[in-house]
Amino acid sequence: MKRLLAPLWYPPEPSFAGGFYRAKRILESLRQWEPYVIASDTFPISGAHVRRYPTALLRANSALIFKVMRALNWGWSAAAIVFLALLRRRRYDLVYAGPSEILPISLSALVIGKLLRIPVVLCNQNVRDTELWALNRAIHQAADVIITVSEALQGELRREGLHGPVFVGTNGVDDFSVPGKPPVYDAVFVGRHTEGKGIFDLFAIWRIVCDTKPGARLACAGFIPPHLENRIRGTLRDLRLEERVALLGPVVEDEKWRLYAVSRICVFPSHVEGWGIVPIEAHLAGLPVVAYALGAYADTIAQSPGATLVPVGDLDAFAEATSAALDATPDSEKLHAWARSFTWRAAADREELLLDRVLQHARQRS
Repeated sequence: MKRLLAPLWYPPEPSFAGGFYRAKRILESLRQWEPYVIASDTFPISGAHVRRYPTALLRANSALIFKVMRALNWGWSAAAIVFLALLRRRRYDLVYAGPSEILPISLSALVIGKLLRIPVVLCNQNVRDTELWALNRAIHQAADVIITVSEALQGELRREGLHGPVFVGTNGVDDFSVPGKPPVYDAVFVGRHTEGKGIFDLFAIWRIVCDTKPGARLACAGFIPPHLENRIRGTLRDLRLEERVALLGPVVEDEKWRLYAVSRICVFPSHVEGWGIVPIEAHLAGLPVVAYALGAYADTIAQSPGATLVPVGDLDAFAEATSAALDATPDSEKLHAWARSFTWRAAADREELLLDRVLQHARQRS
């Protein structure tokens, strides 16, 4: 059995993030590779070889110290991962790290790989809206291989000056859908409440929707960064949306799927997707989706029977498409059937083929 070392970090604040979930599901689904995981105590992953380091106390709810605590968390985490990797004294075939847009994951992976003289594989799902990307770009440049999840993101990595091997894998989606119930919300958004995820676009869009549909209700589920909370609540107040938008904060997996079940459509104006798990989840729940027309969707919801994609930043077009979707009657069973093809089993099998390719190439060079 081939061995891979997987460094993982997860924020101490509850958060929706596809890259973290992808790392968890891929590692839990591997069949030909045996993962040895070093994970923060906040990372929800299972397995026979999981070793943890503490980070839960390095959490800040205050906007004033949020970035300071995050920097401390990242520095400590990178050091802890490297120390525990060397302490294990096992022989690994490669280091496999994702989401590599998160600096302590990519940095610790590169240091371990260089010290142990084994290939470093970074799994990147985003090059925009990421912290300290200028430094992380240099780390990606030094990696042996990058795996990403779409040809669009592969192109972005090339435009960032990363000229080494960049392989394209894929994502999967878990189907935890529940039977639909009478709608409580007209639309639902799931994701981090950041500019990159389009949260402020969404509020402006919902103001336009409410001007023609005065009773329309929007549910927003996901982590609200402390440094943006005042701006988010101020924007809702300025747009007179406080009674029309429910800020639910982070919700657990079961609650998320129940939220889909009591919503009529999914709105997802993200600017920065590498693949887009939330729109596929929404289809599994039988919901039509309105989203920006990102290149990352070329092989996913751009091909679906129930997604409307509009130009990035065109708020009027997004609002018009949202209103049209609310007026239509979706074929929920058709949407569910279409989305079921995106499985983690298929994604993990493809990932293993890519890892085998990396290992074979490394052995040929040695």
